[in-house]
Order: sequence, then C-alpha cells, then structure tokens
Amino acid sequence: MQRVLLPGTRKYNSDPYREDKMKIFVWEGVLSDYTDGMAVAYAETLEDALGKFDDYIADQLGAPTTVIDCDTDKNAFTAYVYGGG
Repeated sequence: MQRVLLPGTRKYNSDPYREDKMKIFVWEGVLSDYTDGMAVAYAETLEDALGKFDDYIADQLGAPTTVIDCDTDKNAFTAYVYGGG
C-alpha cells in the first residue's frame, strides 16, 4: 500500500484505499497512443473505481498516480489533458 502526500499539506494519508470514504482516483500517463492520457474515477475503493471502466480500459491502468480522500482533503485542485495528435 502506498502512502499518499495530501495536496497542500505535509501530511501523509497512510491508508488511501480505506473503504469508508469517497475518493478521487487519478491515473496519469496511461491510455497512450502518440501521447499520454489520463483517467479519473470517483469511488469508495480502487476495486469499485476500476469496475466502472470497461475491461479494456481497466486492464491498462494499474496503480493510480494520485488518490484524493474527499472527506479529509479540502484543498482545491485542477487537472487537465491536452489534446494530442
């Protein structure tokens, strides 16, 4: 299990996959053809998050790059993906 640095803090969430809170799971550098893509899921568990994707997509994701606990992390953030070609 990875420790995740909570954005905007110096605190680590030692259990980012606990099942009692909703989280945002982010995968960066995935689903690549000519350029890297990004995937995002909002769910309680990693298993639930992966289960919302088609099998073709879920099989390519692996471990999330970032896990944001929506209950404890109150810091605003943004994310974006440029179009590739």
